[in-house]
Amino acid sequence: MAVDLYELDAIGNYKKAIAALEGYADKIIDDFLEAPEGQSYIQAHPDEEDYVGEWFLSVLTLTYKTEVVTLPHITPSVLEPILTQRLPTTLSPDEAADAGSLIPELIAFWSYLQRVYRLSTAPDIIHCLRSIQPIFNALVLGDASATKRSSKSPVNRQPASDNNLGNKRMSSLVQSLDALGDIDIDDLDQDDLDQDDLEDLEDFELEDLDGDLGDDGPKKHHRDYGNNGGVHYHVSPSSLVDLNVDRGITRPTSKAESPSKAKTSKTAPPKSTTTSQHRQSDDAIAPLSDSTITTLTQQTITADSPGTILHDFQVFLEAVGEKGIAVSGKTQYIPMKILADLNAKMGYSVQLDLKRPLQKNYPNIHGLCLLLKASGLGIVVSKGKKDWLQLQPELVAQWHQLNPTEQYFTLLNAWMIQATPAMIGDQNNPRPVGEQCIQAWCLRLINMGHGKVAGEGAVDQLGRMAGWYSLALLHLFGLVNLTDAKPNAGQGWCVKAVERSPLGTAIMSAIQNYYYPNLARRSESDPNCSPNELQPLFQPYFPECAVDPQRAE
Repeated sequence: MAVDLYELDAIGNYKKAIAALEGYADKIIDDFLEAPEGQSYIQAHPDEEDYVGEWFLSVLTLTYKTEVVTLPHITPSVLEPILTQRLPTTLSPDEAADAGSLIPELIAFWSYLQRVYRLSTAPDIIHCLRSIQPIFNALVLGDASATKRSSKSPVNRQPASDNNLGNKRMSSLVQSLDALGDIDIDDLDQDDLDQDDLEDLEDFELEDLDGDLGDDGPKKHHRDYGNNGGVHYHVSPSSLVDLNVDRGITRPTSKAESPSKAKTSKTAPPKSTTTSQHRQSDDAIAPLSDSTITTLTQQTITADSPGTILHDFQVFLEAVGEKGIAVSGKTQYIPMKILADLNAKMGYSVQLDLKRPLQKNYPNIHGLCLLLKASGLGIVVSKGKKDWLQLQPELVAQWHQLNPTEQYFTLLNAWMIQATPAMIGDQNNPRPVGEQCIQAWCLRLINMGHGKVAGEGAVDQLGRMAGWYSLALLHLFGLVNLTDAKPNAGQGWCVKAVERSPLGTAIMSAIQNYYYPNLARRSESDPNCSPNELQPLFQPYFPECAVDPQRAE
């Protein structure tokens, strides 16, 4: 079925067009893969079969975000600076090392567009791509292999430094969030928040981090195409040690440590960013309401409740296994061929009607992969020409010695405190995952939704603000109840309604009370923060969670 190439032009609103762009590109990609041009490209690049279209989507997205130019209006004069000046600054070392397929993929796509859609600009675009290919390869591939080797090792990959633009935006966001900092979420009502503050928060979206954006698009004179450096992959291999000090479980010696340092860690917790370092003071955290405390103390955490998070995370661990899984070098996604079977084994599986769904189309699996990396249990390493997602055996052994309550809060902390979008391939979003989720919870499920969001438009806004993978995690952790349905033809995960659960209200209230008073300090600190930062908040209500950093010290 032919796609309307002018679909984005008809939308007429910059932010709405950005939101629709991926779905628009996916339809073109699906048709391309069945076309002779797509089949020829796959035959010539068999290793790229699972990832065809990623470069095409990246170029369309960057072109629209920076130039507000849609596919049918792209010309050589628009495309050349995108490929030779702007795109190279956005690539991580892994993406740069795999960028040799970028120009061939684009040539194949525009050849398809020329034949099927008679796109008048296609011949000039193809000529431009062939002309700049040597320049692009020299710019991007010149030192990529050396950079890739140095950025990957079986030892922990360190996260990149904080994005300066993200820090500035985050610091300014703190002022807008001050009104939320001392509010107990379960007592919050529509009139409790200043509407001007709410409008500022609602408009603080990913697109705004890339310049001053309005509904008509970017103000180009404010553009800054700085290099965003490497990738946040996971926290250090000490990620579980604070949880295990009290249990007599010691940290394995990493390759970066000296024997004497490793020995010290048996008797004292490692020097890392602790909860007390992040906190301004106990007085900065508002007390919880009686109803919140009651909900927390009455909750029992088992392998199967609340939610399916522990069951599904174990399924994911077993899928990775001792051997590991070969992943894409560009996004480090799990191959398509195993996703459907993995989804079917989950306690909560999603329904899709997509021809070639990627990892990101399974928000439950995407979220579990985020937790694996953020917790430090999983790491991406290079073996020959391929990247592999592997478990860290010593840490997995420690993980299995934790009881269900400790496992639950370890994963909750990894999600809310340690996770970054870059861990699952989103290099252009500097905001912490937890911040996005809490903001969406406050604005969509509390102030605007009164605890429930229903309808395609409202659910879509919630999913985009929190991240669809975080929406799935909210359900897996038992913090919301989802009403989903069979998707329409050619569509992905379909959620009809989202309603916060009593446990979700209680847990998110405690996290929100802690998070905002410490947001400014966290944005300026090492992102590789403590794996049990939230633990002291919940230990008084969950005695099974026998973790106390003060006692460990």
